[in-house]
Amino acid sequence: NSPLSSPVVVGAAFGIDSGKVSGIIETKDGLYVLEVLSHAAADSAVFTKDLEQYRLRGLQQARQERVQNFVAGLRSAAEIEDNRAKLFERSAAQQQQAGS
Repeated sequence: NSPLSSPVVVGAAFGIDSGKVSGIIETKDGLYVLEVLSHAAADSAVFTKDLEQYRLRGLQQARQERVQNFVAGLRSAAEIEDNRAKLFERSAAQQQQAGS
């Protein structure tokens, strides 16, 4: 994951003056220290044009995360019994009977 996808890191980057170094920034993905070289003004026309794309990307990421959490919950609650050995035994017995 890019640190720029973390709102904590992005917020810290915009809160630091040019030429300054941040303190340690702790996120769920790790620790970061930022050095801000310069700030560039945002182009609001481009942002407005691409806003729907940003919204759809965020929505898709949220949906994907919900599905991943759902599947993880199913896996943690599942009680799985491995019966492959029995299946292999039956298959071997059937092949032996067919070969006789």
